Amino acid sequence: MLEEECPKCHGTGKVREENGQVHTCFDCLQKGKIKVHSEKVPDSKIRI
Repeated sequence: MLEEECPKCHGTGKVREENGQVHTCFDCLQKGKIKVHSEKVPDSKIRI
């Protein structure tokens, strides 16, 4: 079966509100369709 595309984010994981705000699609996050942690973390060049 084909998965239904999310009506809020259309599979992107990002929702843009009418007022211009952008946030994570919480429905996809709850269903486990979005990876919570990024695999491509930029080097912050901070030394300890």
